[in-house]
Amino acid sequence: WKHDKTALLEKFVKTNPTYVDYEDKLTYYRKLLVQIQNERPVMDIDFMQVSCYELISDLQREVNLWISVIGKCVYDVAKHAVLVLNDMIADKRDKLGRTPEDLEALKAMVRLIGEIK
Repeated sequence: WKHDKTALLEKFVKTNPTYVDYEDKLTYYRKLLVQIQNERPVMDIDFMQVSCYELISDLQREVNLWISVIGKCVYDVAKHAVLVLNDMIADKRDKLGRTPEDLEALKAMVRLIGEIK
């Protein structure tokens, strides 16, 4: 639990995960959080009562931190993908906005239209 979350997620990102992989991780931690919240905060062991409030609180805090870090990571990956896509669209828009000067330029424009489809 106390591992460097950023380093572990960077290792995970290097495996080139899909958004489904991120969702699986988030789902795991959300289910874990629900399980922790459903635990009884006070346990009766024979003649003693053991308070688990601190343990439950610490576990909830750690799980929420993992969810936050994974969420930020998937946000950063998605933001990068959107920026790359936006640059590609702008580049193709510029190329399509030019008036072809000759037959080769027209062929290149038709090929570009075919790529877009």
